[in-house]
Amino acid sequence: MKKIFFTFLVSLVFASTVWAAPPDNFVISAKDLYSTPTESVFPTTSPTRFKQNTDGKVVYCIEYNRLMVHDEDTANYVYKGAADPIYNAVLLNGYPYKSITGKTYTDYFITATAIWYIKEGYKMPTDPIFEGFEKADFETRTYDGKPNELLDKILQLVDTAKNYQTVTPTLTASINSTKLKGSSTDEYYVSEPIKAVVKGDGKDSVKTYMVELVDAPEGTILTDVNGNEKTEFSIGEKFLVKVPTKNVSVGSTEFGVEISTVAEIPKSYVYDPEPRSYTWVGHKTGDLQTIIAVYPD
Repeated sequence: MKKIFFTFLVSLVFASTVWAAPPDNFVISAKDLYSTPTESVFPTTSPTRFKQNTDGKVVYCIEYNRLMVHDEDTANYVYKGAADPIYNAVLLNGYPYKSITGKTYTDYFITATAIWYIKEGYKMPTDPIFEGFEKADFETRTYDGKPNELLDKILQLVDTAKNYQTVTPTLTASINSTKLKGSSTDEYYVSEPIKAVVKGDGKDSVKTYMVELVDAPEGTILTDVNGNEKTEFSIGEKFLVKVPTKNVSVGSTEFGVEISTVAEIPKSYVYDPEPRSYTWVGHKTGDLQTIIAVYPD
């Protein structure tokens, strides 16, 4: 009786350490900055400036009391290193990496406020730009004595960031048996449908996976469930291993099936303005804000 088996060889490549390194620098232009609509913030609170660089990357400042470029000005920002893990946790659970309310500007305001709240030692800064927050009670999650959904969302994000733990990505094969079925009168011995499963951080970035045969009998092929021969499959798509019956000798045959993919692991990075000093014509001279951004998004 012929017995045909295969074993799995799994390979998961982390894009963040292979090719998805953050850029060395980027540019922020004042014309790409927008004030969040008033309905996105607390009453009497100054709208937050929605920030992005000229590549369209959404970014956040971590120095609210410093300047951002205005009018037609631009500023060059230079990579400095990884952000503090707590800010990384805020961005990975905030906008734009995840939707909080489904409203772009509200989600940006929630994420930015969570950053400032944490940076100030888990309380809101007293800077005049945060006028309106004096009616916010962060202990009871109320605003002007009433439950406030926006405030609750901010503190939910803070709590999530404080308790956030990274989850190392894993790649496995979903299959009950690695024994191929069929008889010597069939053209092929065929596996049951096999599916790759990705879990952990970066799993949403994985769209396809590759399959490769290792020391398989001559003529062995890989197909989708409809019989189309190929080696690259979409996540969620199942594949079959088919071994020609004529190329299997009496006894047991064992070979390898390797599945591999690339997971983009998002991480937050710090960028400093260069030069730091900035003069807003007709207003004042000061230092520009330090920026944090997630790559890849």
